[in-house]
Amino acid sequence: MEAYLEIGSCIYLSLILFFYLKKNKVDTIENRIYKAMIITAVLVCLSDAVSTLYGMANSTSFIAHILVKWKLICMSLEVLFCTYYIFTITSKYSVGIVAFDDHPHKQHFVKIAYIMIICCIFATVFICGGSLQIAMTAGEFTYTGSALTVSLVCTVGSAVCWLLMIIKVIKNIRNKKYRTLQMLIIVGIGTILVTILFPTLSFATPAIAFITATIFFTMENPDATLINKLNEAKSIAEDANDAKTSFLSSMSHEIRTPLNAIVGFGQALAKEDISGTAKEEVQDILMASNTLLDIVNGILDIQKIEANKIELVNGEYNTKKMISEITSLINARIGSKPLDFKVIIDENMPAILYGDSMRVKQIIINLLTNAVKYTEEGRILFQIKADNANGISKLTISVQDTGIGMTEEAIDQLFTKFQRFDMEKNINIEGTGLGMAITKGLVELMSGEIQVKSKYGEGSTFTVIINQKIIQQTIEEEEQKDEVVKAFNASGQKILVVDDNKINLKVANRLLSEYKVTIELVNSGSECIDKVLDGKVYDLIFMD
Repeated sequence: MEAYLEIGSCIYLSLILFFYLKKNKVDTIENRIYKAMIITAVLVCLSDAVSTLYGMANSTSFIAHILVKWKLICMSLEVLFCTYYIFTITSKYSVGIVAFDDHPHKQHFVKIAYIMIICCIFATVFICGGSLQIAMTAGEFTYTGSALTVSLVCTVGSAVCWLLMIIKVIKNIRNKKYRTLQMLIIVGIGTILVTILFPTLSFATPAIAFITATIFFTMENPDATLINKLNEAKSIAEDANDAKTSFLSSMSHEIRTPLNAIVGFGQALAKEDISGTAKEEVQDILMASNTLLDIVNGILDIQKIEANKIELVNGEYNTKKMISEITSLINARIGSKPLDFKVIIDENMPAILYGDSMRVKQIIINLLTNAVKYTEEGRILFQIKADNANGISKLTISVQDTGIGMTEEAIDQLFTKFQRFDMEKNINIEGTGLGMAITKGLVELMSGEIQVKSKYGEGSTFTVIINQKIIQQTIEEEEQKDEVVKAFNASGQKILVVDDNKINLKVANRLLSEYKVTIELVNSGSECIDKVLDGKVYDLIFMD
C-alpha cells in the first residue's frame, strides 16, 4: 500500500511537470526555482517508490543502499529548493519582479542562490559518504545512520528558516499569496515532525506532492504568449500614435503657409483706409487667423514635448514688462465679459530674472486664457508670490477663477492631450484640449510642479511653482512710454526675398512696399546665389 501511494504521487507530479513545462511562461525567479522543485519532487517520489519496493525484498543489498541514499539526497535538495522559493516570496525585493535578468536586485538573489548550491553540494557529499543501515522490522522498511542524520539536519534547518521568513511577512497575512505560503509551511513543518517522531510512516512523499501541487495552482504565473500579444498590441498602438502625431505635425506645417498669407494680407488690409464695416471684417479675419495659429502652434508644441525636442532658451528678462504684456493680452481677450480681472504681484518679485521668458509667459497665458474661456462672469485673480533665497526666486503663480469648475473625474483627465471638459455645455468654447497638456509639459521641463483645485459650479485654482535665477532685485523706476513704430522711408535700400511659395513672396512684397524699398523676389536658393555671384549687392536678404 505504501509503495502504491508513492507511485500515485509520482504519476500525479509527473503530469503537473508535463503541463508546467508545456506552458509558455515569463522568465521569473519564482518559475526558475519552482521548475527545480517540481523536477526534484518527481525524483523524490520515484526514488521513494523504487527504494521501497526493492528494499523490502533486498534490504541488505548494495543497490538498496544506493536507492535510499538517492532518495535522501533528493529530499534534502527539495527542502533546500523550497527554502529558496520561500525566500523569493518573502523577500521585499521579490515584490513586482517580472524579468529576472532586468531586475535591479538580481545580484542579491544570485548570492543567496550560490549559498543554496553550496548547501546542496555539502548535503549530497555527506549523504553519499555517510553510513546507512537498512532493516525490515515487523514488516516495516526502516533505515538509520549518519546519512539520514544529514538529511534531517537539512530538513530541520530549512524549517527554522521557513519560520523566520514567515515571521518577516506576518503583516502581509491578508495577502492571498502569503496565506498560501503560510499554509504550506505549516504542512511542511508538520511533515518534518511526523517523520522524526514516527519514522516508519511514509508521510513525506505525499506531503511533498501536496505542497508542490498547491504551489502550481496558486503561484502567479504570467503567460508569456499573452504578454507577447499584449506587447505586440502596445507596439501597434504606439506606432499608430506616432503616425498620428507625425501627421498632425506635418499638417500643422502645411497649414502655416496659407495661414501666414491670410495673416499677412489681413495686416496689410488693416492699415488701409477702408470703411468701418470692412475694417471690422478684416479685424475678424485677423482674430480668427490668430486663433487658428494658436491651434497650429499648440499641435507643434505638444509634438515637440512628446519627442523631447523642445528646449528652453534661457536669458535675462524684465518681469514687470512681461507681466504688463500678459495683462494687456488677457484684458483684450476678456473684452466685454463682465469679469473683474485682478492682478497681485509680490513686492519681493525681482526686477530681472534669468530663464525662458517666452515659455514662462506661455504657461501664464495658457492658465489665464483657460480661466477667461470658462468664466462667464465673476472674478479672475492672477497672483505671483516670490520666495527669494541664495540667488534663486521660487515663483508661485496662481490663477483663480469663479467659473464652471471641474469634477474629480475631469481633473484626472485635465492634462490629457485633446481632452476637453463637459463638451455638451461648452460646445461654443474654442480650443483643442492641448493647452493644459502643453502647460504641464513646459512646467515639468522647468523642473517645476503644477497643482489644481476645483469645485464643480464654483471655480478652479491653478498653481504653478517654478524656480528662476535672480539677476537683479530692483531697478530704478523710469517713466516708460509705449512707442509706436511707424513706417519709415527706406528708399534706395535693396532687399532680396527668397521663398519657394509664390503667395509668401506676394505677402512679403505687400508688407515691405510701405517702406519704399527696392524689392526683388526669387523662389529658390540657387537663384539667390546666382544673383549674389553676379555682383548684385543687397542691404538685406530674407531667406524662406
